[in-house]
Amino acid sequence: LNPAAAAVAEVSMQMGQMREQYEGALQAKAEEVREIQSRMHQLEIETAQVRASWEIERRGLIRQVGHYRGVLHRYCIPFEDPHDYFHGQGDAGASWIQPFEPSVPS
Repeated sequence: LNPAAAAVAEVSMQMGQMREQYEGALQAKAEEVREIQSRMHQLEIETAQVRASWEIERRGLIRQVGHYRGVLHRYCIPFEDPHDYFHGQGDAGASWIQPFEPSVPS
């Protein structure tokens, strides 16, 4: 072989090695991206499940509060925090439970 042909063969071999390294790195990055996308998808599913669970719990709590408000209303208990009435932060002249006063028959 002449020197020019040997140089071309050497450059061609180096180019082949560089191409293999590049393609290997490209495949590794592509796999890494697929793994990240898979993890992101899994996190989106988990996030949706947690949000749905929180929403179910929130609705249950709202239903419970509504039940408790109904009990307070049924027994004529004010909705305000009774702690305020017992510690002087509520109406100074108001008592927590209003006394029953019968109406005069007509």
